Amino acid sequence: AQKKDGKNYVIGFYNLENLFDTYDDPAKNDEEFLPEGKNKWTEAKYQKKLQNMAKVIRSMKEENGAWHALLGVSEIENRLVLEDLVMEPQIAEANYQIVHYDGPDRRGVDVALLYKPEVFKFIESESIPFTFEGSSIDWIQSQEERDYFRTRDILMVHGTIDGEHFAVYVAHLPSRSGGKKGGNQLRDRGGEIMYNHAMMMQEKYPGIKIVCMGDMNDNPTDTSMAEYLHGREFREDVTDKDFFPPFTSMLKAGFGSLAYQGAWSIYDLRLVNN
Repeated sequence: AQKKDGKNYVIGFYNLENLFDTYDDPAKNDEEFLPEGKNKWTEAKYQKKLQNMAKVIRSMKEENGAWHALLGVSEIENRLVLEDLVMEPQIAEANYQIVHYDGPDRRGVDVALLYKPEVFKFIESESIPFTFEGSSIDWIQSQEERDYFRTRDILMVHGTIDGEHFAVYVAHLPSRSGGKKGGNQLRDRGGEIMYNHAMMMQEKYPGIKIVCMGDMNDNPTDTSMAEYLHGREFREDVTDKDFFPPFTSMLKAGFGSLAYQGAWSIYDLRLVNN
């Protein structure tokens, strides 16, 4: 975001990739991340991961010349791991505050937002459930399959930066793993949920700046982003009902952040309104 007076603010997203603590939570599927579990997840490993994550956040600050005003994160077990992260010596001076809700994901991972209170003035937040009511999608999955399905909620945080309203959506859309029937439709639904809520916020707060970010498990060219979230490849095509994903041209030029079977993809995305 850039103000007319030339002030710049950094807004980003970081997939923390299974940031679990070492304690057994009976309500979550965290058995792999226990000292006696598959990953032998000891306190030493946990502390090392925290240090590594903090190092990356610090490096981004040095590269950008400022701490993130807003930093969305995914794949975190609970609020405790974020409290431990923001207190790491490498980033403690940023004074990050946390917005997090415990969600219904069967793996036990959530999304969250870190923000600098000196820059971002928090107003409200909402954990938007992943439901199927009101969807325009012609579902392949049966009603029984949809009733059983659970995934991460979508986080919305609303506040101001220099008096301008911002709404930030942080998502971790359903995985592609296992080629599950109708998996692409589940991600389409995630895009649809974000879009509908964003349009509601835009109507309520005319001129609001909106950022959709997260591990979308889809490219910006896939239907979840291009059709259901109305992502437009070229900025000049973006209307007040659309979003702009700046990574589309990068993907089409052959760049990416992950490769599978010789093809590059970019799943950790940011999209912004006009």
